[in-house]
Amino acid sequence: MGKCMSTSSLSAPSNLIPATPEFSPLATCLVIREKALEMFAEHGFHAVSLRKLAGAIGIMPGSLYCHIKNKNALLFELIEDHEDDLLETLKAAIQNSSPREQLRAYIWAGLTYLNQNSKHAIVAKYETRHLQKEQQACIKKIKNKQCVLLRNIIKNCVKNQEKRNQEELQILCQCTQLIIENFTDCHSRDPTTTLDTLYNRICCLVMNSLAR
Repeated sequence: MGKCMSTSSLSAPSNLIPATPEFSPLATCLVIREKALEMFAEHGFHAVSLRKLAGAIGIMPGSLYCHIKNKNALLFELIEDHEDDLLETLKAAIQNSSPREQLRAYIWAGLTYLNQNSKHAIVAKYETRHLQKEQQACIKKIKNKQCVLLRNIIKNCVKNQEKRNQEELQILCQCTQLIIENFTDCHSRDPTTTLDTLYNRICCLVMNSLAR
């Protein structure tokens, strides 16, 4: 069974699937993914059964298996696509610029992507724990690539790398990554925490740390 295309690249024409033979399998798959993403983000993975998902879409539960392997595989696809898309967004943002400009671009790209894909971000943050071990390892591998990208930028920002504590730089990288990933939580707790505000705070924190 083929993997559905990412919902970030195509939009389904409706939240409900018309009962017509002309309605394409791809469009059906996109509707399933979009509704699953919405329900997983709002209710949590375990609270959403395939029967509930099918009912929300307007199809018979058994019809879902024509488009997905199972609920766990659907969750994995959503999270994997999200992390892959984020990685590619970060790579594209840091092209052809100085290390410090790359750092600012990385932070801004991460924040804006997560802000624009908040449901994906919520599902990735809270529901990854429900994946199988090999699936979690795959997600971790992608996230490590994101972290390596940031770590290399931070290292390039430091003029005398040999004089800097590498462990300190690693901690700075991890803290920066965590703050970016937790943007949706910051915004939900304090709606006045805007994208620009958080961006400026993170940049100030990182730049001050690098200047020490």
